[in-house]
Amino acid sequence: MPEARIMVAIPTFRRPRGLTRLLASLALLEGGRDITIVIAENDPEGGAGRLAARAVCEAGYPHRVDVLDVPAPGIARARNALLDRFHETPTASHLAMLDDDQWVGPGWLEALLEMQTRTGADIVGGWTIPDFAGPVPAWSRGLELYWRRRRANGLCGPLTGAGGVLLARKSLARAQGLRFSDAFSATGGEDKAFFAALGAAGARFAFASDARTYETIPPERADRDWASRRAAGIGQVDTTLALAAGPRAAAEAVLRLPLGLAAGWAGLALSRGDGARAMKARLRLARAAGRLEGLRTAIARGHERAAR
Repeated sequence: MPEARIMVAIPTFRRPRGLTRLLASLALLEGGRDITIVIAENDPEGGAGRLAARAVCEAGYPHRVDVLDVPAPGIARARNALLDRFHETPTASHLAMLDDDQWVGPGWLEALLEMQTRTGADIVGGWTIPDFAGPVPAWSRGLELYWRRRRANGLCGPLTGAGGVLLARKSLARAQGLRFSDAFSATGGEDKAFFAALGAAGARFAFASDARTYETIPPERADRDWASRRAAGIGQVDTTLALAAGPRAAAEAVLRLPLGLAAGWAGLALSRGDGARAMKARLRLARAAGRLEGLRTAIARGHERAAR
């Protein structure tokens, strides 16, 4: 088997400290792999990411680092610029995706590559562990919004996030021309939609629990209102993807709406002062409300198209 050549793709926007920490963790990777790091600077006014990368390289760095300027705002555009660079680099066999609020554990890349070899999967994800910058809220206990589930090793269903994921070049060949969609700029979820499309095209996914990344949770995200807005955004993405998947998936999404609302209200009633249980119920309600908003938006757009 040819030696893997890895392009690590990192979009960044005004997080120079996070980017510096991520680059430092990548410098400690073992295995002697051929790694090129490509950073998409998505801040048209600053360039703090470029300056952070330059400082790291000037201090001595084991990997090649390139920085792309992507002044058009939006995470999808930054990801697409990185995707384009991968397509333009035929010598790269794998694309590893990371975000600038993450850093990797020492065995991260080897665990992903080993799982891909073992399973033959096109795309392999790992376990993301939260690192709260401030006190850990008691109400966050057990919430997957923060505490990601550690799946079993091996083949699994489609992944939902781009942070800490490894794609083989063959996976992108399954869906020629696939892009990250700007339609999710307001809600997030462009990565979930991207992987859903790859799954629909026949890509296989796997999970490697030893491929650990760590995600910084700043105080403004360790907040009930932020969590509720995020859950609502996830609900909108749920509906958008279901409607795009066809009539059966759309019908199932509509039927889930009253169930989600009922489960949320019941959870609130039964929480009895338990902050974590009450917050879980609140997030179920927020996600259901987001699904309803996604349906309303889709209907409104349908009316607009019909009126043209």
